[in-house]
Amino acid sequence: MKEKISLERLIDLHVEYRAGVPSNRELMWYELGTWQMEALRSLGMQSEHSLLDIGCGPMRLGMQAVPYLADGNFFGVDPYSPYKELGKAIMNELGCGKSYRAKVSDKLPFQEFERKMNFAIAQSVITHLSLEQIDLLFRNLKEVMEKEGTFLFTFNHNRYPLGFLYEAKHPMMAPAFIDREFFQKIATEYQIEVVFDPLPNLPHPTGQAVAYFRY
Repeated sequence: MKEKISLERLIDLHVEYRAGVPSNRELMWYELGTWQMEALRSLGMQSEHSLLDIGCGPMRLGMQAVPYLADGNFFGVDPYSPYKELGKAIMNELGCGKSYRAKVSDKLPFQEFERKMNFAIAQSVITHLSLEQIDLLFRNLKEVMEKEGTFLFTFNHNRYPLGFLYEAKHPMMAPAFIDREFFQKIATEYQIEVVFDPLPNLPHPTGQAVAYFRY
C-alpha cells in the first residue's frame, strides 16, 4: 500500500472525475490531512475507535484514517456528489483494502450509519453552514456520539455572513457571529462540555480556531 499520492496525481484525479478546480485543498492536502490525524490522535483516538468525518470530501483525512483504523470504522458524509467517486479512486490508488462508508447528503444523516461514534471531526465545515444547518448538525450528533465521545471542529470569527457557490455549483454560506459564546450556548443546551484551543502545540495550518465537544 502507498502512503501518499503525488500532488500532480491528485490534481489529475480531480480533473478526471470533474470534482472541481484544483486549489489550496490540493496544495495543502497533506498538511491539512496530517493535522487532522495528529489532532485526533492527540485527543485519544485509537485504531479500535469509530470516526465520523463530516465534510469528508474526497477522503483527504480518509486516506490516512482508514488505514489506521480497524476495518469498517471510518464513516464520511459530504454534500458534493463528485467527491464520492473521486474518493474511491484515491483509495484505490493507495491500494488500501480496508472498508469504509461514505454518504452523499446535505442533511447530515449520521443516524443512517447505525453506529455510535467515538470521534467526529468537521474540518472547515461549520465555516460553511447556515445557522439552521449548524442546529441540525448538533442535534444529529447528539444522537450518534458515544458517551465520552469527542467532536473536533474548526471555525472562523466572521463579522458578516458570506454566501457563495462551492465549485461554482453548490450553495454555501459562511455565517457571522459564530464565536465562543455561540458554542458555549450549544454546550449548555445539549449538556455537553466544550473546550476551546485544546491543542496549543498543534496550531491549525490555516489559522482557524479549534475546539471540541465532549459528549
